[in-house]
This record gives sequence, structure tokens and C-alpha cells, in this order.
Amino acid sequence: METMFGLPPSTLKSITVFGRQLPLMKQQHIGPTSIYINYIGIALFGITVEAVRLTHLLLGALALALLWCLARLWFDDWTALLAALLCGTSPLFIWWSRAGAVWTLS
Repeated sequence: METMFGLPPSTLKSITVFGRQLPLMKQQHIGPTSIYINYIGIALFGITVEAVRLTHLLLGALALALLWCLARLWFDDWTALLAALLCGTSPLFIWWSRAGAVWTLS
């Protein structure tokens, strides 16, 4: 939110690009990928916890769709279905696609 409002980021590490400070590491386990994915989600859906969760759920759905497409390209439809089903029901995948590195939202 600080980046959206033009404030300097209160992060562990930041970089300066064209005179503007951008967050690099929010905490030791939250890096730039999570920061900027959340930035896109907040910009699209508003500043809410639900926006962050929806962003990660959509990213998880995209990952499953890409897994299915790649497995279908390499193998056959049944293998692609099995790969997407196994990945989509994995507790680790469910956990990270629900909250990502921002697990404190749970």
C-alpha cells in the first residue's frame, strides 16, 4: 500500500529505480514476487485481505491450468488430468495457493 500511495516502503530491503524506492524484501520469507503479485491484486480488487487471497487463488488456478496444458502437450489427456488433480489436492499446493508467502493472513 505504501508503494501505491507513493510513500517510502517500510521493508527489510528496498531498491531505488528512477528516483523511486521500490520494496525488494518485505521480510526474510516474503520476497519481490509476493510483493508485486499482491500489488497487482490490491490494485485490481481493492485494499482488503480478500483481495490478497483472491489474487493467490487465481495464481494457483493459473498454475493448475498451465500444468494441465503442459502435461497434455507432453503426454495425453488422462496424464494431464491426473497431474492437475494430484497437484491441486496436495496440501502444500492448497496452502500456498490460498495465502502464498503471506501466511499470516490465515
